[in-house]
Amino acid sequence: MRFGPQQTPPLMDQKTHVFLEGAFAPAECRRLIADGAPVPVEPGQLIGGEEARGVRHCKVRWLPEGEEFAWINDRLIDIVAVQNREHFNFDLWGIDERLQLLDYEGDESGFFDWHSDRGRAGFAKVRKLSISVQLSDPANYAGGALELNPAGTIIEAPRSIGTATIFASNILHRVAPVTKGQRHALTAWFHGPHFR
Repeated sequence: MRFGPQQTPPLMDQKTHVFLEGAFAPAECRRLIADGAPVPVEPGQLIGGEEARGVRHCKVRWLPEGEEFAWINDRLIDIVAVQNREHFNFDLWGIDERLQLLDYEGDESGFFDWHSDRGRAGFAKVRKLSISVQLSDPANYAGGALELNPAGTIIEAPRSIGTATIFASNILHRVAPVTKGQRHALTAWFHGPHFR
């Protein structure tokens, strides 16, 4: 499935990120948290499977493929197809990795320090667009801001429930430590041919 013709990596004058409030309804966010709760939990790791609690400390649920979560894949594809066409114009073939449901716990100071989603091998090498969906009501936690740093200036993503943040996967970003409560998020990556 191709989303756009261009192979050029993001430049400073190109769009690097989009905030789309209301991408998921609050009831859908609550449903996703509830439906994902039985999925086994793993510690958050870095690209390549390395566990580094000084860089990332959260709980990860890799959502299984199948009918139960197919609606989420469909929604993300619809969202990214439009945003890619309007803002990024990357050549994408779809989602090749399972979706991540993330839990950042306040009593554990859950966080993910500055990083990029692109890597040197495997699926990470062909990640082109990242999407993070805010599932928690912002009243239910403190701290935990999703921050992007596309060009030396930190930009905080909106905290409203159901907001999707779509950004070029090579952009530096982080989740600041959660200091109270619990923050839930959904993340996915859209893949495509190597930039030329």
